[in-house]
Order: sequence, then C-alpha cells, then structure tokens
Amino acid sequence: MVFVMSEIDKIGYTRVSTIDQDPENQIRILSNAGIPSDYIFVDKGISGTIAAENRPGFQRAMAYIN
Repeated sequence: MVFVMSEIDKIGYTRVSTIDQDPENQIRILSNAGIPSDYIFVDKGISGTIAAENRPGFQRAMAYIN
C-alpha cells in the first residue's frame, strides 16, 4: 500500500500475517517505488482480521501522515 502526500513525500505500509513470514519482498517493492526505508511501516505477525486502525505499524503510518 502506498500513500502519496505530495510529489516528494511517499510512505509505504506492509503487513504479514505470521511471525514466520518475511515482509522483505513487499519492502523491496516499496523501496523500488522510491519510498525510503525510514518511511516504510511494517506489521509482522498481525492477522488480517485485526482492523487496520489497531495495527501498530499502520498506526505509525497514519501518525506520520497526520
């Protein structure tokens, strides 16, 4: 997921459901899209059944936007 805030400001968010899954492929895709690693927010081991607003990485992404 990519949020574009202006021409130069982009952040990314990725989530994997289990702690055993590796988000690196998703992170690489976001990085290749021009998103600096400091602005890629990750939730690892967070089920998709958890509402986005209750995910720590998603909360950090939203806090950055706001």
